[in-house]
Amino acid sequence: MRVLRSSGYSSWRARTIEDPECGEQAEIFILAMESQLRQLNRPPEGESATLKRVMQARRHELWRVRHPYRESLALRIICYFPDQETVVLALLGFNKHPIGDIWYDRAAKESEALVDQYLREQEREAEK
Repeated sequence: MRVLRSSGYSSWRARTIEDPECGEQAEIFILAMESQLRQLNRPPEGESATLKRVMQARRHELWRVRHPYRESLALRIICYFPDQETVVLALLGFNKHPIGDIWYDRAAKESEALVDQYLREQEREAEK
C-alpha cells in the first residue's frame, strides 16, 4: 500500500514521540500502526481488532488504526483510502486516553474536511 502523510500528521507524530508522557512507547506503537497500513494489499473490507471504521463519519469512509491496550496511552490514527493502492495516512492522530471516545465526533468532522481538501488538491493536480 502506498502511504501518503499529511503535514498535520507529520507534526502530530513528531510532537507525540517527543512528549515525555508518551515517548518511546508511542514511537513503537506509531511505527507498528504505520507498518500495518503499509502491509495492506487493498483497503479493508471489514473491521479487525486494530482497524475499524469511524462510525461518526458521514461523507467519507474513514478508518482508525489502534494499538493494543496500554494504560494511559490510547493512540489513534485516522486514515482514508482514496483508491485500491493508496492510504492517506493520518488525517489526524491523537492520544484519546485523556478524553475517551467523545474525540471521534470531532475527529470525524475534521478528517472529512481534510479529505475534501485532499480531493480538491488531487483534482487540481489532474488538471495540470
